[in-house]
Amino acid sequence: MGELSFEDVTGLIEFDPRTSHWCQLSYRDHPNGCTNYNKYDRCPPKVCKVQDFIDLKGKIWFLINKFDLASHREWMRSRNPNWTDRQCNCLLYWQSKQRKQLREFSEEFTNALPGTTYDLCPEAKGVNIFKILRKHLKIPIVARPTETVYLVSMVGYKK
Repeated sequence: MGELSFEDVTGLIEFDPRTSHWCQLSYRDHPNGCTNYNKYDRCPPKVCKVQDFIDLKGKIWFLINKFDLASHREWMRSRNPNWTDRQCNCLLYWQSKQRKQLREFSEEFTNALPGTTYDLCPEAKGVNIFKILRKHLKIPIVARPTETVYLVSMVGYKK
């Protein structure tokens, strides 16, 4: 399981209109980016902006699930010695569990603070997660991680 934590990011939220377009960046076997782009209401460009439902003048937290992908890869390799790193890293074997863990943590967190709500994908709504984690929280998040994956939920008071 991932390592859960939370950070107060009040006053640190930075928007970048380009973040919602990152879904369209090509990656291996997906030359047009994420196949969910423009398909679901939770995905750009259909999704609303985070400021439409979270009061950005109030307290805001990032809930973080830090997942050790390197250890997972080694565990998968011990079970499947002939697999490549790509097969061992495949998100089908770990991502849904980590997202569920973050969602449950977000629900517990908001239940303890009446009037708050959470968003499991603030980046799709224009929040520059990478910049905030790197610049303000000194968390070494990277695109296409091979060692550690950070999943982030944003919690704030309802607008």
